[in-house]
Amino acid sequence: AITSILKYHALSPLGVMITNVSLPSKEQNANEHKNIVNLVASYLYPKSTLESNNPEWNCTDGAISEGYSLDEWHKKVECEIEDFYGQYITRLLVDLISVISPYDNFTSSHSLYKNMFKISNYNDLTKSVNDLFHFDSNGNGGDIIVDSGLFPILWTIASIDKKYNNKDKNYYQDIYCDDDFNDYAQSFLS
Repeated sequence: AITSILKYHALSPLGVMITNVSLPSKEQNANEHKNIVNLVASYLYPKSTLESNNPEWNCTDGAISEGYSLDEWHKKVECEIEDFYGQYITRLLVDLISVISPYDNFTSSHSLYKNMFKISNYNDLTKSVNDLFHFDSNGNGGDIIVDSGLFPILWTIASIDKKYNNKDKNYYQDIYCDDDFNDYAQSFLS
């Protein structure tokens, strides 16, 4: 619903969006709770900074800078999901409003995009995109892995979409181990 608002309606400069997004408990829906934990861990892992509960400075380095492995981070998010879920919702709204929705609108309907980017060789484009997501046999490429803080949305997409993940162990692999989470992730991406 939020993406529809962003796509088809404009918020005035002083517009306000009120959301009510609650976290289902394990008791309410254990499967959805598990899927949300997986999604929140995937979404927040590449972020350069996160919120902290420190009253003097409400910011801390992200999971990668703090030295968390993917599995360690997932366990931390699972144990502290109430705190991380709020950060996830905030970050998702900020990303939707500032990056995802404007990009989607620009590419799908703007004549300027069509004039600026004339794609004639899709094979070269596909290879270039793949090089961003993965290292080649010589260790080149992999910019999204190396600089995940600069590409957190793309890193998350690679973690939850088989097309970009390609069983690369630098990303979460839950989509290959859990069909239900894979379906949930695809629903999130659509």
